[in-house]
Amino acid sequence: MNPTFIVDHYAVSPQIQSDDVVTLKQSGFVAIVCNRPDGEDTDQPTAAQIGAAAKEQNMSFIHLPMNGPMMTHEQLEQLDVFLNENEGKVFSYCRSGNRSNIMYQALLEKRNT
Repeated sequence: MNPTFIVDHYAVSPQIQSDDVVTLKQSGFVAIVCNRPDGEDTDQPTAAQIGAAAKEQNMSFIHLPMNGPMMTHEQLEQLDVFLNENEGKVFSYCRSGNRSNIMYQALLEKRNT
């Protein structure tokens, strides 16, 4: 796991495992966003598994699955609220990190309009 920071408080990465959550917490992250739909690969952990690991570390978690580069207005609103409720570093992941970056960039554009 090698997070790429989009801004100083928001990083994206490819798929993580449940045991990576401890490392994220130790690295100062306070919340996790999953943009990957469950079941894309047979060996990927579910969002619920990552969410449970986050809860064990007292971290916030939200599942906002994107199919390809498509997202909904509701998902952007949910991300905006989630980020406002979680001050500090937020980690977001999907299969490659690309969808997580796309969603965050879309949120920035929405905020600037």
